[in-house]
Amino acid sequence: MLNGSFTLLITGLALVALEEVGAEPVNHVKIAIKLLITLVIVVLVAKNRKFATIPRGLWGLIGGLTIANAAVAVLWQ
Repeated sequence: MLNGSFTLLITGLALVALEEVGAEPVNHVKIAIKLLITLVIVVLVAKNRKFATIPRGLWGLIGGLTIANAAVAVLWQ
């Protein structure tokens, strides 16, 4: 989960950087919300990486935030 959350963060930043170079404007509010959600995911995963297992509620929260992050990307026009 830690590697996946860091990959999510790095690829997201790379895609935004590539989009900034393009001709169309970037919705900075959308990017800021996605970045905030991603940072929460990274912090939750990083703080709980020392445990062999995590509580089901935390696992569900991380999964829900990941789905919410994807939903913001797809549904926000």
